[in-house]
Amino acid sequence: DLVRSERLTVDVVVIGRATGPVFRAGAEDGDTLWVTGKLGGPAAAIAAWERSESPDKMARERFARPIPRVTEAQWLRDAGAKALIDLSDGLAADAGQLTAASGVSCVIEAAHVPVFPGARDMDALLGGEEFELLVALPADVESDVGVEFAERFELPLTGIGHVESGSGVRVLKAGVPVKLNGGFNHFGS
Repeated sequence: DLVRSERLTVDVVVIGRATGPVFRAGAEDGDTLWVTGKLGGPAAAIAAWERSESPDKMARERFARPIPRVTEAQWLRDAGAKALIDLSDGLAADAGQLTAASGVSCVIEAAHVPVFPGARDMDALLGGEEFELLVALPADVESDVGVEFAERFELPLTGIGHVESGSGVRVLKAGVPVKLNGGFNHFGS
């Protein structure tokens, strides 16, 4: 798990079976991209701690007690998900992993990315430790899929972009490319 450590580390592994998994590979040109929840809560909590401040209670909860979106992932699979990934490394980084595995590129419209209250736009794009999901759904998916999802889980499902041929991730704000500096690092600086 770790590249380096000055202490003994013990890992625990659980082995099981997945029924009908959705992999990172599978997104295709023309698919739409969606995210569950609102992004940036854990990053907002970390930023507050780095400033020696107490984070907002809800942001702290998102960091300290994340909720894995297993049932939501199963629902998305049944709704036609073609590729799926959790956002533990942040939206931009994990979108890159999904596109690399699928052999495609993606375009994310920054203004469509749902931002956790108190978080910054860049927290939502780059912050990690999220348990939310990025999913590629077919272009012809029912337009009310987000409404159905929100009613079922009391959690938003927001369309944020699309998949196209090529490679890499482009983030746009009003059609202009956004330069992304850095990203989430699980091990600090």
